[in-house]
Amino acid sequence: MTGTDFLLLSPQIALAALGLAMIGLDFVLPVAWRRHVAYVGAAGMLVPILLQIAIARNRQTAFFDTIVVDDLATLVSVLLMVCGALVMLLSSDFIARRSQFPGEFAALVAFATLGFTIMASGRELLTLYIGLETGSISLYILAGYLKNDVESSEAGIKYALLGAMASAILLYGIALLYGSTGSTPLATIAEKLSKVLWR
Repeated sequence: MTGTDFLLLSPQIALAALGLAMIGLDFVLPVAWRRHVAYVGAAGMLVPILLQIAIARNRQTAFFDTIVVDDLATLVSVLLMVCGALVMLLSSDFIARRSQFPGEFAALVAFATLGFTIMASGRELLTLYIGLETGSISLYILAGYLKNDVESSEAGIKYALLGAMASAILLYGIALLYGSTGSTPLATIAEKLSKVLWR
């Protein structure tokens, strides 16, 4: 691992830092100011967006070719970050009314965005899976975010059960692919499968 690897992952590092900062603000700010945490989070999304655009000049790979930064990954990542900022803005009043700690909500949105941007940049199956699970677990918690609401808790449990089943099926498929090809990089899998299918 080199400094370039961490530079290419700087948008994701910024998203993780943003999520942790949102949690910290819930403990630091007075109750009357906490309703504005979502606006701070939405503004903070500008940092990873700008970092993503700044590193996207040339196609580059990082962490032993498990992460790629190219035009498609940049486009999807920026769209995800913009959507994350919009979710924070549009739900800020509702969350401020229903939750004592609105920073948790903004943090979960940031962590979900982090997971899906990792997935957008992934070049191999395990990276894709880690990104998917990071984003999905955040969404499970968001579905059951309103702790005193029975319907919200029910939604969270049902979503988590459905996600666990889907994750198990996905892992089974990944195991089959790895057993057939002996590798996890997507390019290598495509090359080996094409030889098997077209020989």
